[in-house]
Amino acid sequence: AVQGGERAEAFHQAFKPFMFFNVCQPAGGGGRGGGCGRGGGAPVGGRALERPVRQNLAEAQCVVALFFALELCCAARGAPPLRGRCGILTPYQDQLKLLRGLLDQAGLVCPRDVELSTVDGYQGREKDVIIVSTVRSEASGGGGGRGGGGGGG
Repeated sequence: AVQGGERAEAFHQAFKPFMFFNVCQPAGGGGRGGGCGRGGGAPVGGRALERPVRQNLAEAQCVVALFFALELCCAARGAPPLRGRCGILTPYQDQLKLLRGLLDQAGLVCPRDVELSTVDGYQGREKDVIIVSTVRSEASGGGGGRGGGGGGG
């Protein structure tokens, strides 16, 4: 735990330096199968090529809400604003697009206010706060998102 010193931040009082939030998407919640649905692709030989869609609307909304909660912690304690000091990472392009849209709706400008990238694209950089959106979760606690029917990959 962070205890005083030059690395202590206002948000450390409300949020520990390392936390997990399990965000399970409700069935039919508009996020395409809990982040593991199937999406249409370009037609190949007269039929659509399907690819897994990797997005989770409930988790993306939680990520944006978490950013604002951290920002409020900074403001309530008279600390420097979080904007410009936070990165949001996800392994999937579909989730990246979803997050970019939600951040835009919330009035946040990328990358000025918050840096948004895939895990691969973020290598070699750092921020004071990193929020990771893993996309895939299961309500049963299985965690893999590879339920029957072969939706994983």
